[in-house]
Amino acid sequence: MSENRGWMYKRGTWEEIEDPLVWEDGDAFETVLDRGGYEKQADAGFSGTGTGSLPSDIEVYKKKDDSSYLAFVCYNSSDIENIVLPDYPSLLMFLREFAPFLTLESILFELQELRTMGEKAFQAWHGHDCAMMCHFCDPVGWEREKQRKREQAEKKQ
Repeated sequence: MSENRGWMYKRGTWEEIEDPLVWEDGDAFETVLDRGGYEKQADAGFSGTGTGSLPSDIEVYKKKDDSSYLAFVCYNSSDIENIVLPDYPSLLMFLREFAPFLTLESILFELQELRTMGEKAFQAWHGHDCAMMCHFCDPVGWEREKQRKREQAEKKQ
């Protein structure tokens, strides 16, 4: 949690502010939100993978008595920043600016997962690493490699 500070993002401008929420030992998250005047259920949430310095999650909560919002930005599933968004245009600008990081991180994570699954499946089907070739998976490449090795052996003689 941030130590008695938060941020305000107002239409593209950042300002450090006092933490908009009051945390006491043992408080449930919903209790802290309610005490701060925010809805207990997130209006919007975006998730990523939390790798590197990019956000892993953004949750947005609406203030009960006005049109402001509070965004929780979580990095690496542990470091959280509270960001006050004083109006709807600020919310939209904030999401436009930061939600793509989560989307990119999610896509990269999923692509890596798909690659890993494909490599494992190839290993199971062919009995060798996908970076190697055999006469079943690449017959033309296999013949070229055999020819190249024959030519190298002839040059040595």
